[in-house]
Amino acid sequence: MVSPGSPQLEAAAQIFRRSLERHRLAHAWLISGGEYATLDRFASGLAKILNCQSPPQVSDDGVGLECCERCVSCLQIEQGQPTDVSYVRPEAKSRIITIAQIRAVLESVHLKAYAARHKVVIVSGADRMNLEAANAFLKTLEEPPGDTVLLLLTTNASRLPDTIVSRCLRLHLGGAATKPDSEDHEWLTEFCRLCVESKGDTFGRYFLVEHIQGRLARKKKVIEQTMTDASPLNAYDDLEPDLRKRYQQELAAAIEAEYRRQRLELLALLQTFFRDVWLQKIVPDDSLLQFPDLAGSSRTLVERLSADAARGNIEITDELQRHLDTNIQELLAVEVALLKFAL
Repeated sequence: MVSPGSPQLEAAAQIFRRSLERHRLAHAWLISGGEYATLDRFASGLAKILNCQSPPQVSDDGVGLECCERCVSCLQIEQGQPTDVSYVRPEAKSRIITIAQIRAVLESVHLKAYAARHKVVIVSGADRMNLEAANAFLKTLEEPPGDTVLLLLTTNASRLPDTIVSRCLRLHLGGAATKPDSEDHEWLTEFCRLCVESKGDTFGRYFLVEHIQGRLARKKKVIEQTMTDASPLNAYDDLEPDLRKRYQQELAAAIEAEYRRQRLELLALLQTFFRDVWLQKIVPDDSLLQFPDLAGSSRTLVERLSADAARGNIEITDELQRHLDTNIQELLAVEVALLKFAL
């Protein structure tokens, strides 16, 4: 059963059901949101609806609109062993979806469905397709087999080529909250204090590096524990070696994707903090600030910096985000950025 936990999820599920009921099912869906765990669960739920053998809810003309979670098809999808549902995820090391992966799954798409009504392809991290892979996938988007549904999942739809986006029906499941949680806010408050006390000296800057790296390390540990606990590797002791290896690779890729997303969120907090510092410099109006509660403690930093230097910190944070999106070593990138910040 697709069990939305928010208004956005409920609305997205209803759009999909309505298209089924009206026999207007799009062949390609671009599903975006704030975290891959939610996207993956939602896409698996849609695959179950499409191929459920005993749907508990049907339209007037017998089209299944919900899944039973008990039939062979539903159980196979839940266990990650479906016959007619294919998954594509970024490779664990490169974090890229390659043309070889796309070609392999597209070959299966053009074969007749084994037992299901629809062949389903779930591309998790669709924005990680390299150019060759995206071009190969585009050809199938332009001329898809009639019984195939393509589900493209991404936390960053802006990175997908317009040629792909324009051929998909969009579903947005909602992103991360605009305000940080209490732990991240406490972390940001401490970052502000360290910035003020460092006075720009090298020793103080390395305290800031440790502060950032410590928070990232804690986030990664939680992600690894949470996703490992939820992995099919823990649910089934008698997996075939090839299937176990696949699950291990997919788990590693999923952990890396979620960590990168949360790292980006943390850096976005830093950028917002430095934006607030810059705003305090040019427009002394606390009502414009994202974190007005930090205005008092950051005042010393504001007074130390020129408007140009404050704006430069925003640009340095943006540069750090771009560097971390490549294969550059994380600690090195953070150290370089911290040495550049005007403090």
